Amino acid sequence: LISKELGRRRMQCRDRWRLVYEDFRSGHWKSYEDRRLVKAVREEVRDDEVLGNKQRDLPWKRIYPNYVKRVKEGSKRRSRQQCRKRWYNILQYVWREILEKAERLKRLVKKRTKWTGEEDKTLLKAIMDSGIEEEGDIEFGRLIESKGWNLSNARWQTLRGNVPGDVATNKDFQDLVSWMHANIEELRKMETDSNSDSEKDEAGDNNEEQESAHSSSMPALSS
Repeated sequence: LISKELGRRRMQCRDRWRLVYEDFRSGHWKSYEDRRLVKAVREEVRDDEVLGNKQRDLPWKRIYPNYVKRVKEGSKRRSRQQCRKRWYNILQYVWREILEKAERLKRLVKKRTKWTGEEDKTLLKAIMDSGIEEEGDIEFGRLIESKGWNLSNARWQTLRGNVPGDVATNKDFQDLVSWMHANIEELRKMETDSNSDSEKDEAGDNNEEQESAHSSSMPALSS
């Protein structure tokens, strides 16, 4: 009735209502928004030939919900109509380049955030050489220029958390840092073992969830 009254197609009325009624994001698309949409399309349409042929009949009933779930709760998202236009006008021509760039960035971040044994020693030695007497006085931004404040602080907290309780309790700050520097390989091994145990626990949880789902789907045995 509404579409006939307005002389518009039903889909046009639906999209216009959603655009007006819901508080969608507007303006220029950010690079992270493009990545979200590209990943959603790529996950729902895995055939490179379909995307390569620039087809205009992609399954947006599946793509748009996939895109929506990638938007952080509480953040504004784009409308379905905006996503369609963005894909057909821009992204269908450059989606491969966007994914490749995202992968390169991911590798760069991983490389930058990964700490070697020598970097751990450099971090601890810099703290020792600073001569400070309390943990709260550490100026993390000045310790290793290539890592910066956030990464240096996070790394210190990780190493500090692996120190045995009796050592942490019975030593003053400089002695503690000196002990950590001398036992850095043991601290790194403890971190590796802890990460391995976490991965095993996560795998166990996933297996239990799968087994539970399998059991619930089996018919009950009659007594």
